[in-house]
Amino acid sequence: MRKILQSILVLLIIVKASSAQNFNLELRGEISYPYSCASIWGYVDDDGTEYALVGTYAGVSIVDVSDPDNPQIKFDVPHTPNLWREIKTYGHYAYATNEVGGGLLVIDLSNLPLSVSHSTFSFTDASGALQQDGHTLWIDENGKLYIFGGAYGNGGATIFDLTVNPLNPPYLGKYEQHYIHDGFVRGDTLWASEINDGKLEIVNVSNPLSPVPLGSVSTPNNFTHNSWPTHDNHYAFTTDEVDNSYLTSYDVSDLGNITELDRVQSNPGSGTIIHNVHLLNDQFAWVAYYKDGVTLFDVSHPDNMIQVGAYDTDPQESGGDYGGTWGVYPYLPSGNVIASDLYTFNTNGKLTVLTPNYISASWLQGNVTDALTSGSINNGLVEILTTSQNDQTDLSGVYKTGIGIPGSYTVRFSKVGYVTKEIQNVSLASGVTTQLDVQLFPLASTSVTGTVSDSITNELLADAHIYLRGINVGESYEITTDVNGAFSLSPIYIDDYDIYTGKWGYHEFASPNTELNLTSAPLDLKLSKGYYDDFIVNNNWVVTGTATTGKWERGEPVGTINTDNVVYNPDLDVTNDFGDYCFVTGNGGGSAGFDDVDSGKTTLTSPVMDLTTYEHPVVSFYSWFANGGGSGTPNDTLIVSITDGTTTVKMGNIKFPTSQWIYHEYQVANYLTPNSTMKIIFSSSDLASSGHLVEAAIDKFQVQDGFATGIEDQQLAFNCCSASPNPFSSISTIRFDFGTTSFNDATLNVYSMMGQLMEQHEIHSLSGTMSWGADLADGMYVIKVMIDGQTASIMKMVKARQ
Repeated sequence: MRKILQSILVLLIIVKASSAQNFNLELRGEISYPYSCASIWGYVDDDGTEYALVGTYAGVSIVDVSDPDNPQIKFDVPHTPNLWREIKTYGHYAYATNEVGGGLLVIDLSNLPLSVSHSTFSFTDASGALQQDGHTLWIDENGKLYIFGGAYGNGGATIFDLTVNPLNPPYLGKYEQHYIHDGFVRGDTLWASEINDGKLEIVNVSNPLSPVPLGSVSTPNNFTHNSWPTHDNHYAFTTDEVDNSYLTSYDVSDLGNITELDRVQSNPGSGTIIHNVHLLNDQFAWVAYYKDGVTLFDVSHPDNMIQVGAYDTDPQESGGDYGGTWGVYPYLPSGNVIASDLYTFNTNGKLTVLTPNYISASWLQGNVTDALTSGSINNGLVEILTTSQNDQTDLSGVYKTGIGIPGSYTVRFSKVGYVTKEIQNVSLASGVTTQLDVQLFPLASTSVTGTVSDSITNELLADAHIYLRGINVGESYEITTDVNGAFSLSPIYIDDYDIYTGKWGYHEFASPNTELNLTSAPLDLKLSKGYYDDFIVNNNWVVTGTATTGKWERGEPVGTINTDNVVYNPDLDVTNDFGDYCFVTGNGGGSAGFDDVDSGKTTLTSPVMDLTTYEHPVVSFYSWFANGGGSGTPNDTLIVSITDGTTTVKMGNIKFPTSQWIYHEYQVANYLTPNSTMKIIFSSSDLASSGHLVEAAIDKFQVQDGFATGIEDQQLAFNCCSASPNPFSSISTIRFDFGTTSFNDATLNVYSMMGQLMEQHEIHSLSGTMSWGADLADGMYVIKVMIDGQTASIMKMVKARQ
């Protein structure tokens, strides 16, 4: 299957690129904390000494960073323990919020480096309501303090005057129409990030007693965390604090018509969450991008934002969910940048000091048109190869992209129905916009007709499914035969196609690498009777259940990995079937917990099977099951049942989180008398209150005539084998435990993807470990544990040397 080869290449690219992940940001120093860190701010004393003000679970840590290679903690100011803490400064005072009470922490920094003093500030309104907490805060250039998300004012913005009394500022007013998670204020304008409403709202606060809304815009992920406008209020940038989120730019020059200009991600496809953005000189956007770390974007072209720097403060963390970098502060006079990290599964909270190398982006833009008609080609893909940078052409055929590391690149232009074009040696220079216009030639098309019939009786089959997947063009087609077993497709691009044919009650059939052109004869597709489904075509299995997410769906699986590096959703289907589809519980990608089974059961039921024509029917399939995370021992399951239309009997209880494809087979007569109304049922559940991650998948379902070996049931009873690491760079180790099962002969066999036996190792004990793969080249392999000639375990492994 092509996806296996593609996955190998992608994996190798990732391995090679990992060493280049950090660029234009140099690590200078670090300090680790025994608890989580939150927001960060900077301060410079009268002698020019630079300090990091690090929000921690225990309070605020004051760190001398004037020697960036040797940061030193000077003071730890205690306050109410809390994970969320935001810090800003005014004069020689620092102010820190928390969400659990105890008041606003006020720190007097005027006596640094000798000492600091601190107090707290709480506010009681006219009705007697006490405000002593807040999520975030802002202090504008006029000394006005804004507390956001506090107990007072409906969680909006509460405004105080620090110029009158910095320790006990008087109340000025509030804006309480919406909950405000974070805000930025310049002049008389509040840029309110309303996370619950998913909006950036702009408010006139010249009169704090009566703020006036001026306009708003919904952000892409509808979970607006923070924002930052340019100094002329012409452009604004927002973040959304959810998986797979964006840094987004807007033209806000007309608040009655706010226009989105661009959106960008630091690591597209990873599911990473963006947190905070800070602008520097209206050109560079410093972003805390959680598990991607500190990221730097050139946003001087707001309609074409380009990443120009990165430093992953916690390389062990990746993907969605929370972890890694919380905040970034880029305004120290030295030019050094300070960042704060959450406490995570792998590391403690942390302060990181970085020195940036500011390099302007190298922009690339142009028009893509049809070579014959000169018309614009929209939705065409433009890729700068060997990088993650790509763009889609708009309705006018215009694309805008670029790169953060100048150099010579190959640029690929593609669109379904057109000949792909690659232009080599495109020189991209820092601070320069390169114009590259391209014409693409349309592909020729044809029509295809044919029939599907029974391979023995030649009976024409109505409602048979045909799936054609283009090998070169990349276009796919699906069609169903009519009542006469015939089908017709027009137009269809001339190409070589993998043709898959299926109908429930028949064995699927593949015609690989079939050329379809102007002179192709009608297709005569034959199917033999039997029950076989690897889900490359839709045979109308039924999905039911109460789960809120993670419902069964048919598709090419998208892998997910949890923070403990366990694979939950598979990334590949089984190796020895047609195509690359399977049934999987949720397939949304992102973090492991994004689309797993939650809050109920999801059930997959086969169409009706007539098993009376089999002498000894055996149901077989491959399953994938992963279960972990949450509290306590994982206790979720994948239940396999069979029904005859009246009685339903459980055949198997798959409960070991193997995170690999496992073969199973069941003798039908051991459970029910075979009849003409049989169905197989797969049910996966997320048990209440456990909070565990649950993923399951099913592939290569079939019914055969014979006797089940029983090997797979024994394996399920004790989960005989596992192998790690995967991928591996030198050797991998298999761990096996056969319990009390006796055997005459057991081996570990290693096969190439072409089926060639590459290694064989004898197993002489019931349990233990065995190393393998030292002499193998990079690539993907199938390993099988064989007991007395039967497969006890099968796994796919990848070798990729760094």
